[in-house]
Amino acid sequence: MQSGSRITLTIKWALVLLAAFSLALLLLMGVLRMWVTGEYVMVQQEKFEQVVNEADRLITSPESLMDPDSEARAYLNSASRFSNMQIVVADAGGAKLYDSMDFMNQYPHGKAEMHVSATDPGPKLRTRTTRMSSVEHYDPSRAHRFGGRFEDFSLVYYASLHRGGSGKFLGQIMLGVSMAGLDETIVRQRWRLALLVGAMYLMAVACSAFFIARRVSGSARRMTALCGAMADMDFSQRVPADGNDEMGALAAAFNALAENLGRSVRELEDKNRELIEFSSELETRNQDLNRRQRMIEFDLRLAHRIQQELLPQVYPKVKGLQISAANFQVGEIGGDCFDFYKLDDARLGAFIGDVSGKGISAALVMSMVTVLFSQIKDQFQSPSEILGKVNDIMYRHFGAQHSIYLTCFFVVVDMNDMTMTFSCAGHNPPFLFRPGTGEIIPLEAEGFGLGMFSSVTFQEKVMPLQMGDKVILYTDGVVDSRNENGSMFGYERLVQRVKENPNANSFRLTHFLVEELEEFAGETPRQDDLTLLIFEVGDEDNPMSGRDQE
Repeated sequence: MQSGSRITLTIKWALVLLAAFSLALLLLMGVLRMWVTGEYVMVQQEKFEQVVNEADRLITSPESLMDPDSEARAYLNSASRFSNMQIVVADAGGAKLYDSMDFMNQYPHGKAEMHVSATDPGPKLRTRTTRMSSVEHYDPSRAHRFGGRFEDFSLVYYASLHRGGSGKFLGQIMLGVSMAGLDETIVRQRWRLALLVGAMYLMAVACSAFFIARRVSGSARRMTALCGAMADMDFSQRVPADGNDEMGALAAAFNALAENLGRSVRELEDKNRELIEFSSELETRNQDLNRRQRMIEFDLRLAHRIQQELLPQVYPKVKGLQISAANFQVGEIGGDCFDFYKLDDARLGAFIGDVSGKGISAALVMSMVTVLFSQIKDQFQSPSEILGKVNDIMYRHFGAQHSIYLTCFFVVVDMNDMTMTFSCAGHNPPFLFRPGTGEIIPLEAEGFGLGMFSSVTFQEKVMPLQMGDKVILYTDGVVDSRNENGSMFGYERLVQRVKENPNANSFRLTHFLVEELEEFAGETPRQDDLTLLIFEVGDEDNPMSGRDQE
């Protein structure tokens, strides 16, 4: 018989042996449960009979159980306590005379289950359980079927009493003991049986392994030596692959592994050389990218300075009008814009705008629009005409780029006739606050964003002004500011904060609103540029607020 057949038969025999031992273990466990249960029932029955015989000798009358100091009662108490069983004695009519589970064993009461009588005095051994408030009895020979549920069962023994062995039927004695511990006993015995069978199986496997060890060990040593050589990066050695059995196939696989590993190592060395060359080139390119990044950062800082220069640095001085503004950008450059124009000593023009989108494109449009407004403001008389002209220019340049437009609000304040003329191009509507009455007046006018459509007309409105009026202009970065919970600051909160400070001048109100926005956002990063302008119709003797004015 060839060696391959011997190894194959040995392995197959080990598998068959495993199946046979497993099946035998299952059968033995079933037999073990029956045997342990039967032994338990037999031992308990002997204990029951001993207690019954002694009780039958001591109990001569019902009165002998009513006396707490009687020998019969003392014996039953002792037997119940030391044997951990319940003992119930009933007279011929079923009335309880004694119950070891009754408190203090003083006054037993109630009816007992009668399973023996004068006509049927023979003892009866039963397996008893209570289900759904009903009592069920089973033959003890079937007790093993309840394995795993013994905690719900008890073994009970019913026997008759005959007045101290006189032969005259006195009543019934019932003895019961819980079977709860039987499951644990069976589990312990099964573990012992499993260990024994397992040890026997291991011995059988060891014997089988002994017969194949001689042949396997030689090939294993050679393959171990080959593994050591490969660990030392020597892939030239090979293992003799003689024979057509499993060991021969394994030796051939090791030889193929050594060949493939050697080829892979050579390829990796070639790739490593290429990677070293590529790494040098990559380092050069990385340095070039860093240089370009520094140039971009420099350009962004320059763009930021240019943007800041385009925003008003000195506010114009107009009699009876106080001006304050705040502007914060998310990054180096932003898309919010605003400016003031002194038309004469009593008239002020101003606009606030927000370019769609973010980044460099928005910043370029913002810069262009700021310059455009400063050039056009003197060519037209009304805010609607100025917005119309800016719209036409933006549409001509950006009309094909539908995502580029500007929301804007343009206002002219005339302190001579105490009026405010304004137009809106899709911007967040500003509002006027009158501290004397607490009134909030939205400054709404119809109009599309600048650069969206050609030849658009913008609605123009005139609002009369009163002393103390405050006009609050803002971009959506104010009302859309969010906190860590995702809640927005909102228009209603902005209005409420303004109404809470009726006596604050324009500068203090601006400062207060900025602090409120920062406290509301907390640690949440700002998502959009923020711009806030406030005009206050003030006293002619005290016209200044905010930055230095011309």
